[in-house]
Amino acid sequence: MPQTPPKATFQMSYPTGDSSFSSSNFRNNFQSLYEGDFLPLRALAHATPDSSLMILGADAGDFSVPIYYGHANQKVYVSASGDTSNFSYPAGNDRIDVVHMDASGDFHITAGSEAASPVIPPFPSGEVIPVVAVYHRLGSTKIANYADKDSYSGDSYIYRDMRPLYSLPKASDTSDLATKALDNLSSVAINEDLLPDSDNARDLGSAAKEFKDLYLDGTANIDSLVADTADINGGTLDGVQVGGTTATGELLVNNSSDAADGLGAQGTAGEVLTSAGAGANPSWEAAETRNVDAAAGDVLINSIDAASPNSVGHPLNNTRQISVQADGTYRITFDLYGLEATGRIYRNGAAVGTLQSRAATSYETFSEDISGWSAGDLVQLYASDAPNKVAYVRNFRVSSDLWSLASSVATNYTS
Repeated sequence: MPQTPPKATFQMSYPTGDSSFSSSNFRNNFQSLYEGDFLPLRALAHATPDSSLMILGADAGDFSVPIYYGHANQKVYVSASGDTSNFSYPAGNDRIDVVHMDASGDFHITAGSEAASPVIPPFPSGEVIPVVAVYHRLGSTKIANYADKDSYSGDSYIYRDMRPLYSLPKASDTSDLATKALDNLSSVAINEDLLPDSDNARDLGSAAKEFKDLYLDGTANIDSLVADTADINGGTLDGVQVGGTTATGELLVNNSSDAADGLGAQGTAGEVLTSAGAGANPSWEAAETRNVDAAAGDVLINSIDAASPNSVGHPLNNTRQISVQADGTYRITFDLYGLEATGRIYRNGAAVGTLQSRAATSYETFSEDISGWSAGDLVQLYASDAPNKVAYVRNFRVSSDLWSLASSVATNYTS
């Protein structure tokens, strides 16, 4: 159904659709000008109504484009007339939608609530220009101008011209406010909290564009911190206080520097910090006497490698010995040969190893992992041969999984 050509024919209450030449229509045109009707941003239904509206732009007039926006009377230039996006229609009751323009000249639809007597919904907060309200009847399939709403009795129609004739900046608006791009912050003193629009959703900077230095005077509440470097001059870390700016500072536990409450002083050179187990304070100990058990391994503790005739005839006797400085298990190896040569590992004069034998003129290597050692014990190699014969030994070695202990003593009794 063709519509009456749309005109700015407003009565004081609503526009009429009569475009004939009459004094009443002249009156309505003058009244519409009196109420502030102008071409830019005027909303019109299409000649063949559909689900969108046309919004007039600068091309609707030759000279005047009286649309201004923002604090500093920045003009928003709507260059050409264009359509809104399609409106949706109500599903259960009548509804009123509104259209507004943003600072970029784009138009947006805000849907109201369906009701038997719907009301105009509020426009979004922020910097927007109201344009028009549209009344949707239940069952609508198209939108008509107000003047033709009776001809399209079951459809939606333009309900209110919402364009403001004048818009004054708020009292707090000044020309030196920051823009959305934050490109005018140098002259702005921030006098209130800066808050994101939702929790845990916005970043400050990015991996590609990082801020440089951050200056805070107060408490930094950070859920998770990843730092390339950190210079912590004081404060608390879950009850552990880090104090001092040089190596003379102390690590304090429970705000106390005595040994009963924590680590006390820093120990002395060569000491290591040894755990005493859960619920007990650690202590500083000399590296060679720390309370750490050894396990069999291939880290050499000490050795006597020299080859020599070490025993003539029976019985077994101590040929060489090495002290150990930690509890645990050690791997002990030695080379042996002779006419009827035998060798055995002893601990502090008591046999603890397997009796080994070798009847040949070349060395054989024997290796055994022996547990039960205590710090200070002597690992001894006893050897013998048949009467008037000589047992030869070499490469007597004690190894573990720990690093070498400097105070371990090796003694060769028959070199």
